[in-house]
Amino acid sequence: MATDLLSVVETGYDLRLDHLEWLTRLGGLIADQLELDAVNVACFPFDSPSALPELVNVGPTPWAAPMLIRTAVSLSPDVHDVLSGLRRVGLFTGAQIVGPETRNWRFIEGMLRGAGQQDAAVVLAHDGARTVAFAHFGAASKVQDIRQVRRWTAVATHLAAASRLRRNISELPYPPDAATAVIEPGGRFIDLKHASASSLRERLRFAVRQIDRARCTANRAQPEALDLWQGLVEGRWSLVDHFDSDGRRLVLAMENAPEVIALKTLSVRQTQVAGQAALGLSNAEIGYALGISESSAASHLGQAARRLGVRDRLELVRLFSVARREPAGRTAVPGAEGLFLWATDLAGALLSKLTLAEQQIASDIARGLSNRQIALGRGRALRTVANQVASIFRKSGVASRAELLTKW
Repeated sequence: MATDLLSVVETGYDLRLDHLEWLTRLGGLIADQLELDAVNVACFPFDSPSALPELVNVGPTPWAAPMLIRTAVSLSPDVHDVLSGLRRVGLFTGAQIVGPETRNWRFIEGMLRGAGQQDAAVVLAHDGARTVAFAHFGAASKVQDIRQVRRWTAVATHLAAASRLRRNISELPYPPDAATAVIEPGGRFIDLKHASASSLRERLRFAVRQIDRARCTANRAQPEALDLWQGLVEGRWSLVDHFDSDGRRLVLAMENAPEVIALKTLSVRQTQVAGQAALGLSNAEIGYALGISESSAASHLGQAARRLGVRDRLELVRLFSVARREPAGRTAVPGAEGLFLWATDLAGALLSKLTLAEQQIASDIARGLSNRQIALGRGRALRTVANQVASIFRKSGVASRAELLTKW
């Protein structure tokens, strides 16, 4: 397995590339890192629901394969649910995205088999308004290594931030004088007129140095290198390279906060954290995505749940993950003007596959309990609980507790 995942992240933030070059270059690098001969790239525009996904083919795979993606999504029995499954970040199989026990997946799986294809490995990067998907049919086995999945979640977090940044930039190349700050790689500020607070300067300087540590030859191939380069600085800024006319490399701090649903009852940070949780991220992954601590992410998530009057993380995540503004089939959420909870049959379909004991344990997981806490509370052996949790994950087509919550 190739190990230079930072090359994918670096290319994600390369603002010198136009849109097609960006998609093609990323597709090639992702194929290299996953040791695939080709990748099909699909860009789904959620801000224009009626628009068909943009398709790019990287490698020898025939065009029939990416067209199959478009056809399978557009003809699925419940297109809304399929598109909702694409609002995530990380490395997944097609079955995990759609839901392995849903009629959507049965339909899509039938189409794949009819075309001589198998389930795919898919890297998803949802930026708030669109999802860029990098898929390879027949490579679902690439999603079996939990350590690899976690690393690709970090990479996809950066790709989502980079996609959002590119979408919101009206001018390329980006003018340095529009940045919050311009910084030399060593941490010296060239321009800080928009970053006058000393605490912000120190945070930006530290982040720049951490990124350079990650990118150095001695560190970049190490798994820990990704940990040094977090998704954002204080949930607000992305750091990207800029080269002046003399070829000198500078770092621009650019505003790139995730779009959030405006809720009077929640702070911006609470809404950001809840929105990231709705993408299936754990507290640690939320902290990484926003550039805050894991404990801060957990605290803000708990505060958001209390202010919205929901019982637990499960309800909060489900609320945000299926929030819509269409007029039909919705239930208003108290204290959250403009936010609605949609009912789907996905949870019921998943629960019907679980035994009664597994349903009870799934409820404990939704309350945030660990395997040990579940075992103590129910008077069962820790190994028994671990086996039941593994069975729940397998039947639900998920790889983590956080991902399980987005399915319900």
